[in-house]
Amino acid sequence: MKSDSTVDMFPCDPPLGNQSGCTPLFERSEFHKLVVGVYHELLPSLPRIKVWTAARAGALNARIRERRAAGKPSETIEYWRQFFTHVSESPFLMGQRTDFRADLPWLLRPENFAKTIEGKYHTGGKGQWNNHGR
Repeated sequence: MKSDSTVDMFPCDPPLGNQSGCTPLFERSEFHKLVVGVYHELLPSLPRIKVWTAARAGALNARIRERRAAGKPSETIEYWRQFFTHVSESPFLMGQRTDFRADLPWLLRPENFAKTIEGKYHTGGKGQWNNHGR
């Protein structure tokens, strides 16, 4: 595995399909651990992930696939670093407006993820996520 954020996520099959039966790197537990690690690093005040279930892994894989289909580099750690930085800029998601605080499983729900990247939970001009990751 390369050390940069542009790792080949399909080391054993072509990007257009999975004919070989090989699991893409972004669906492997190693990549998931990196994403969870970046979540903990950038959002230390949000609830920590203690158990990584199959449902949570499936939700992460689904969001990666959706964003890849939209042409976004969601199979890179840099994408998730930027996403979690965007989350950190929302007083609502960070629990600064109410008792609610987002957590990773909540952020990975389809509707919540879409609203987060659209800036629906942001105030003060932060708005939509305006980088390549949106």
